[in-house]
Amino acid sequence: THIVMRPARDDELGRIVEIDRASFAQPWSPMSFASVMMDEKYVVLVAEIENQICGFGAAYTVGDEGEIATLAVDENFRGRGVGAQIINSLCDWCAHRGAKSIFLEVRP
Repeated sequence: THIVMRPARDDELGRIVEIDRASFAQPWSPMSFASVMMDEKYVVLVAEIENQICGFGAAYTVGDEGEIATLAVDENFRGRGVGAQIINSLCDWCAHRGAKSIFLEVRP
């Protein structure tokens, strides 16, 4: 499966929110996503398979630390390595911005 990773565009906010709501009991608000998409400390990446957004992730850096703020994969695309690809891409982004350690807080 060929997964394309790239920065999210503003017009993809609806799809990101849809995946987030389907994945979490306490999803982010559309306003939260919109605000991080405009913040230069953050990146929001989408994963695509055959031009279809199948997952996303967001991360930010402060000083020499990075944090993966959220990530989710559409249930129809799970088990194909999409989540791992999102994590790797977010870690690369954080490292490029000088992060020496990267955190991921998980919920049950």
